[in-house]
Amino acid sequence: MTAPALIEALHRAERLESQNDLPGAFAAYEAALGVAPDSPVVARRLAHLAFRLGDYGLAEKFYAHLLHGAEVDAALICGYAAALRELGRCEEAVDLLKPVVGQNPEIPQLWRALGEVLAAQQDNDNALIFYNEALRLAPDDAATRMLRGWLLFEMGHETEALDDLAAVSGQFDDADDDASAAIAHAQLLLATGDLAQGWAAYEARYRYGATQEVHYALWSPHWRPGESLAGRRLLVCAEQGLGDEVLFASLLPDVLRDLGPDGELTLAVEPRLVPLFARSFPQARVIAHRTQRVDGRLQRSFPDFDQNHIDQWALMGDFLSLYRARIGDFPTENAFLTPDPARVAHWRAVLDGMGDGPKIGVLWKSLKGGARRDPYFAPFEAWRDVLTTPGARFVNLQYGDTAEETRLAQGWGAPLLTLPTLDVKDDLDDLAAACRALDLIIAPPNAASNIAAASGAPLWLVTTRRSWTQLGEANFPWYPSARVFQPADLSDWSGVMSEIRNALIGRFSL
Repeated sequence: MTAPALIEALHRAERLESQNDLPGAFAAYEAALGVAPDSPVVARRLAHLAFRLGDYGLAEKFYAHLLHGAEVDAALICGYAAALRELGRCEEAVDLLKPVVGQNPEIPQLWRALGEVLAAQQDNDNALIFYNEALRLAPDDAATRMLRGWLLFEMGHETEALDDLAAVSGQFDDADDDASAAIAHAQLLLATGDLAQGWAAYEARYRYGATQEVHYALWSPHWRPGESLAGRRLLVCAEQGLGDEVLFASLLPDVLRDLGPDGELTLAVEPRLVPLFARSFPQARVIAHRTQRVDGRLQRSFPDFDQNHIDQWALMGDFLSLYRARIGDFPTENAFLTPDPARVAHWRAVLDGMGDGPKIGVLWKSLKGGARRDPYFAPFEAWRDVLTTPGARFVNLQYGDTAEETRLAQGWGAPLLTLPTLDVKDDLDDLAAACRALDLIIAPPNAASNIAAASGAPLWLVTTRRSWTQLGEANFPWYPSARVFQPADLSDWSGVMSEIRNALIGRFSL
């Protein structure tokens, strides 16, 4: 490729990246690399984009290739260390960073990168030392201060954590980083129980200008708190992830009440939720939303829906400050979703045929992994104490590949049962019925545990301390009958698993 042609290809890729079309930009850089394979500029951009797209394995390969080149700099080292960190190869990342920090102690990014790896290893005290040194060298570095804020909060220093997160809000040049910082600030406010400021700050979830900002294909006015709902024809669209679609749905009875007998509610949810929500909210017209990238932008549309049927639209989360301003505003009962009674009866019969003892559904992980998320989920090996509880039978409700976990449980003498024909990933209506038929669900906060609790199934929630969704409470306000189990330290889940085992023995007289 001639120099002008390479420059033109790079300009095209940069334009797509500036438009938040990351897959398109990645493809454009790949095309440039195909004809200029020795270009470190192109390889570097591909490494950066692979990381942003969550393909940490590919990012690691690009960074490893670049590190064999003639020129190595701090940004390259930090990028490689971050990829290793997200792949769970923290020791390699530490071995990479430590000598470079020793040789270049004046570079704050290196101290921050090492702090991030140590934080991923739950070595919080030393991570804080490295973050503080990075900030001593670069006091105005917003990225480091945001990371320190999260770490301080996990360490129990709430005031200092909020100071850090408040200071960095709006300080990033990159819209993605700015949105992440603003959401982190909102979640920390909510985690301390400050609902008034927290819900106001939670507007950051719109992620204006960021890669993940969702553009809604609607032309009616957007309803805002303070406007009357009475008699309105309103479209309410679920938002964010599947778990949030269910969690926030407890607001819908409040919305229906205030729309009144002359109002109309159209409810747009993830396609897999349509049957369950249609049965649960018969007063509403329930439709599916569709999300796709159009010209690089995330767009949520509503196929086959005539928008002339609505006056205004809102997102589920828009009602949080109105209907959940205080803890006392939260529901007193879990169930607001209605599983199919016939399928509940079917699964009860199936479970009765599996032998004596309580039938307990279990989930243990999220499919969205990474160094920052993984510590919030107990490793499967930690579940051994629970799964070997004598007299209990455990049913695998975990979506995704569970072959390794199933093999481990079998080796412990605690085989995981499966419900034949149940599609735990795609048939969420049947999943709700199966959960309702079980004696208990034990799970971390995820889509399935939300569906279980919202459908009236008894839930024991295995979660971390100071989770923002607990809103500063000891219990879980969204599902008041759920029992919460939390480890004292994310690096050691043994204590909380023993607590769950003993609670099972007590509840079911095992």
